[in-house]
Order: sequence, then C-alpha cells, then structure tokens
Amino acid sequence: MILPSKPLAIYVDVDDTICKTNGMDYPNSQPIMENIQKVNELYDAGHHIVPYGRPAAKAASTGRS
Repeated sequence: MILPSKPLAIYVDVDDTICKTNGMDYPNSQPIMENIQKVNELYDAGHHIVPYGRPAAKAASTGRS
C-alpha cells in the first residue's frame, strides 16, 4: 500500500467496510479483518481515522464512542 507522506483525515464507512452487518443488527456485526488491518496501517502511518455511518453518527450525537 502506498501511503501519502502528509497526514490526512481519512473517513471510513463502518457498514460493510470494516464490518458486515445484517440490516441494523450492529451487536452481531462481524469484523472484516483485512479492511481493519488496512485502516490500522493508515493510523499507524500518522493519519487521522474518522469512522462514519449509522453507528458512528449515533455515538457522535450521544457523546459516546
């Protein structure tokens, strides 16, 4: 993976990108480890990871992560 040298804010969709979810059954979501590993590499390279999607939006609105 070629990583940019300048730190970026990278927005990562939660649904079907880092986890497989059946409808809105978030407690039983299954991680997609290959994609999670890629996101971790970006984070380790100094980039700011911003999760978004329904679960992230709900957490942001309630102040919970």
